[in-house]
Amino acid sequence: KSMADVSGYVAQLEQVESALRAAPGDEELIKLRADLVELVNTLSDLARVEQAGKSAAAAAFRVGDKVLALSADGEWHPARVERVTDKGYDVAFMGMLRGTKDLVAKLAAKPYERPDLSAFSAGRKVSAWYAG
Repeated sequence: KSMADVSGYVAQLEQVESALRAAPGDEELIKLRADLVELVNTLSDLARVEQAGKSAAAAAFRVGDKVLALSADGEWHPARVERVTDKGYDVAFMGMLRGTKDLVAKLAAKPYERPDLSAFSAGRKVSAWYAG
């Protein structure tokens, strides 16, 4: 989708939010708003991926490469390329999505970037999700 498509959904979202101000308890409008927010966020992410992908299109991945892949939840997650197809990459997600496999478009995969852990130190209290 192009940015023009995204702006059309943003305009729809603004209309729904205006209607919600007039009818704040309307369950259908609340659901429609949530769906539009998710759609706008996903399309915006995909537009950014497409822009980044155009410059990185030459950086094709091979079987076994570790990547960040855009999952169905709209977030980037570490994954391993299992197969390269005409349509994209068959990936196996790691970490929190371990065991989940998906076909992602070539523009929905980018080079793996190791997270910045410099803010953490031994003995520091953290909150984490266990994905094992």
